Amino acid sequence: MNIRIPFKIDISKNSFFAVTAFLLFGLIPLTSQKLEAVFVAIFILLLIVQNFFNVNEEKKEVKFYTINTLLFFVLLFTFFDGFDYLAYKKLEQLVSLLIFPIIFYLLSSQKRNEVNKLFKIWQYTFLGSSILLVFVVYYLVFNYSNPRYPNFDSNLFKAALSDSSFFSRDPAYISMFINVAILICLDFLNKASKKIKKVYLFLIIIFLLIPIFLFSSKIAILGIVTCSIIYIIISFKKERLPIIISLCLLFFTTIILLPSKLNRFTDLFNNNILKRNVEYNSTFVHKETIKCSYNIFKSNFLFGVGLENTNTSVNNCVRKTFIYNEGVIYNPHNQYLGFALHSGILALLIFIYVIYNGLRLSYKNNKFLFLTVVYFCVFFLTENVLERQSGLVLFCFLFNTIPLIKSE
Repeated sequence: MNIRIPFKIDISKNSFFAVTAFLLFGLIPLTSQKLEAVFVAIFILLLIVQNFFNVNEEKKEVKFYTINTLLFFVLLFTFFDGFDYLAYKKLEQLVSLLIFPIIFYLLSSQKRNEVNKLFKIWQYTFLGSSILLVFVVYYLVFNYSNPRYPNFDSNLFKAALSDSSFFSRDPAYISMFINVAILICLDFLNKASKKIKKVYLFLIIIFLLIPIFLFSSKIAILGIVTCSIIYIIISFKKERLPIIISLCLLFFTTIILLPSKLNRFTDLFNNNILKRNVEYNSTFVHKETIKCSYNIFKSNFLFGVGLENTNTSVNNCVRKTFIYNEGVIYNPHNQYLGFALHSGILALLIFIYVIYNGLRLSYKNNKFLFLTVVYFCVFFLTENVLERQSGLVLFCFLFNTIPLIKSE
């Protein structure tokens, strides 16, 4: 007897809990930040229950998951000012770095073809959720009004999401969900044999790209462009150079032709904006946080400043020049520097090695997962992805599936 999924994937009845878990995790884009934690807890619980039904006892992956847990354990030795409430909350937030490797290690005893099917279920569900998310974004924007944002521009789009009582997400992380959905489409496009399917997937990609440019999140756009170029390189042989040139021309043409109110890329080439210390200039603040983080790391090269002191140290440095928005505490805005400040050079080296290990293995196993890791590597340059629930759980889920998923 088999459980029948609507898109023709047969799963053994013994995998009921795992199917439910992967379906549930595919709905993450449609949840709020508060609900994410609930979904993750249920996901983990279902996979623990599923482990009791895994009678296959295939060889489990040990080395990969042991290395991944180091990302959590390296943070335990950095409490220079004692283990207080703030340190506890930080560790509680980062505990997914430990739990996900353990859970996926247990799942690794499942048959590989079964896990591949589970992952495909997640892909379809996540893609569908992301498409619905785009409709929700448009609904929120067109029904949003605030005297502070009279113009139809990227600021209006961001405020409409940030002020939403349910979603209330940073647009960069909404863009992250949508970009992962685009990478899923590219994966399906690479495997599609019928032209009509390729046309549908291409139209979905265009549909998903529109809000990415409307949000004008620079790092999200750079991330998906980087992944698209790499996708072309690894998927095409003869035609890849003209396709890459065409893609780059399309990208630069879009950036040039976009109205200034929807185009924040020009800020990177405007010295006045880079140095303009005013209240509403996120480009200046990002530059200052990364510069401060780097300088603090240079002074605390070996051991960092401690998990509990990182944001305070960075914020105190930034506040020497940026005096606005006093209620905001600024973090390093760079995940690499984040780990370096938490625990010094050792944490940074472990983080880089974990990422390298994931890139190496995913390139062999599954090109979609390889592209998602590349995307996160780019995203890490300006965001503390692993210190926000939205970024942390998605990264942990995708990264820890790498040893279990084989390309068809």
